[in-house]
Amino acid sequence: MITLRPFLVCAGLIFVLGLPPEAAAQNKQLRQLDGIRTADSTAGTRPPQTPGSAVKGDSTLNIDALKTESKTAADTAAPRLLETYLFSDSLKRERIFMWRHNRYLNTLQASTPDTSYSAYRMDYPFLQRDVGANYLGTVASAVMLHNYFKRQTNPYFYYLNPYLEYAITPDNILFYNTKTAYTRFQYSGTLFGNSLFEEGNVGVLVSANMRPAWNGAIQYRHFGTQGSLQNETTDNNALSISTSYSGKRYNAQAGFIYNGWDNEENGGITDDSSVLDTLMDARTLPVSLTAASSKINYYSFFVTHTYGIPLNFFRNDSTLKDDGTSIYLGHAAEYTTASRAYYDQISETDSIGRAFYNKAFYIHPTRSNDSMRTSLFDNKFFLTLQPWSAAAIVSKLAGGIGYTHLSNYTFHPQSYVSPAEGNATQNNFYLYANASGVFRRYFQWSAFMRYDFAGYTQHDLLIDGTVGISLYPLRNGIHLTGNAVFQTRRPDYFLNNTYTNHYIWQNDFDKTKELKLQATLAIPDWQLEASFNYSLLSGAVYFGNSAQPAQHGSEVSILAVSLKKDFKLWWFHLEHRALLQISSDNAVLPLPLVSGNLTYYLQAPLVKNVLTAQAGVDMYYNTSYYAYAYNPAIGAFYTQDRRSAGNYPYLDAFIHLKWKHAHLFLKVVNVAERWPNNDFFSALHYLRPERVFKVGLTWYFY
Repeated sequence: MITLRPFLVCAGLIFVLGLPPEAAAQNKQLRQLDGIRTADSTAGTRPPQTPGSAVKGDSTLNIDALKTESKTAADTAAPRLLETYLFSDSLKRERIFMWRHNRYLNTLQASTPDTSYSAYRMDYPFLQRDVGANYLGTVASAVMLHNYFKRQTNPYFYYLNPYLEYAITPDNILFYNTKTAYTRFQYSGTLFGNSLFEEGNVGVLVSANMRPAWNGAIQYRHFGTQGSLQNETTDNNALSISTSYSGKRYNAQAGFIYNGWDNEENGGITDDSSVLDTLMDARTLPVSLTAASSKINYYSFFVTHTYGIPLNFFRNDSTLKDDGTSIYLGHAAEYTTASRAYYDQISETDSIGRAFYNKAFYIHPTRSNDSMRTSLFDNKFFLTLQPWSAAAIVSKLAGGIGYTHLSNYTFHPQSYVSPAEGNATQNNFYLYANASGVFRRYFQWSAFMRYDFAGYTQHDLLIDGTVGISLYPLRNGIHLTGNAVFQTRRPDYFLNNTYTNHYIWQNDFDKTKELKLQATLAIPDWQLEASFNYSLLSGAVYFGNSAQPAQHGSEVSILAVSLKKDFKLWWFHLEHRALLQISSDNAVLPLPLVSGNLTYYLQAPLVKNVLTAQAGVDMYYNTSYYAYAYNPAIGAFYTQDRRSAGNYPYLDAFIHLKWKHAHLFLKVVNVAERWPNNDFFSALHYLRPERVFKVGLTWYFY
């Protein structure tokens, strides 16, 4: 059961202890002002006052105006000014802003969080990113997005792939700069809902600046549920501790990350017809595995930092500028270890459990205790040259060299007599280069290349080029972006080498080759975004019907067209996300032809500029296709041709309230349960949640 009190206490303690002196003083002043308001609350309602004015016979000040003045002073006071070449002046004036960083070159990309109401209401992370997914029906379970072009992969440990939608990683972690302490609290779950499907998801973020250039942040996230089927409990915890420094010349991002999943595994229900043709209680449905579980741990330490040197030969100014020649020396390091363990107990009389693994028991006849682990150390040095200006058609030229050491562990029978036999080390050396430029606000381009010239991944190649054109017949412009990626890559070590209780393989797969072409059109004023994606994949490695990895001998092409369009008619809002995908070989890459998410709601201000309400429905839909199956022992989705699933409109009815810095939603999940049929499967033998009531709260403090 999820208890909120520890998270609230921890958030409060971190918030108080993390306040920088300036922010603490400011908050003290605001608390004093609140005290004046409280003391005066019994005096009745008074007309609004201007700052410093008073009602005849009364000395009450306009508290809101004083608060505004105090916050404005904090934003513009000299001790809080950020002096750095990294961000534009307009961004530096923001009370709070955030960014992600590129670990190859330590370039920063400002991030604009999704502030739409749906970003708070869609409490499963993958629903915010895509219109649908194969998943095991529970939060924090394995996920594979419908949209092939949004799927995330870890190149060194494929066991992480199904869980990356929940993970904090060095590539997606956000860094902050704040003029006052910033705290975000999130909760969603069945707090007042069905106890048989108990779910509780909690998130706490605290960020504060110790100095104008130096920020620290702590983030904790938990996703977990008991599930609706037997043996379906999930428990995911993630913690990140990060810091950033944005100085006049020196720029650094560093952090520690932990992700952990401790999930029960049931293999899905044994007979789909028990759901399709009857009204049985989900808890009574027989499942394939009754005593199985998996555990994944991921730890990462990373640092990326750069020092800039101005080369202003004909100027007396020695600071870094947008319009001068500069050179940047950089270094990046990462140490990451990831592991997966799988456990089960299947008695010799359990015919269902033994049939699930085709009666294969290679190490022990009734128990499994499989483990795999990868440790990675990556170290790189790079140099970036700004020849003329940061706003020039050739604004940056960069290059670097890196080294990666990998240590992989998986069991081998020789491990009984020589433990070292289970370890395999890899050493990889690579070069990379980058160039980019802009022309005013109308044109931007970038090109990146990485080549592995020695080691286990020798001759791996990545070429990535992007071109963007912006025109401004409308206020916010029309933006067209094109991207081309070509990559050759050696498959993951564990796809070639695995020895477990239920599966053994020894492969020598060739490199995969893939060409991706992407084009996106965005018209913000029309709330329209459309994209075209094409991939030509050669030598695809996939898990076939036998749940064994295989390499496809010919090419597979994938075509995808997506559209996002929102309409507003008075108080009525109609939001659409649609995806059309075609795979040339559904036996290798099965994809639903159409996937969609439609959100229709009524939005009205209940209290002007204070309280806004929404009421409506979210609908998720995909056409019928042979959805993936999932194998717990190998931690992977695999293809199947036994039964198709889909063609089921999954509806959530909701009420969403926004009050100042707080978002509250109430929703009934799967409100039209078993209409028009009972086929609400999310993967073969796995059910989406049945009808349940959920509540969620997101509250910002700053």
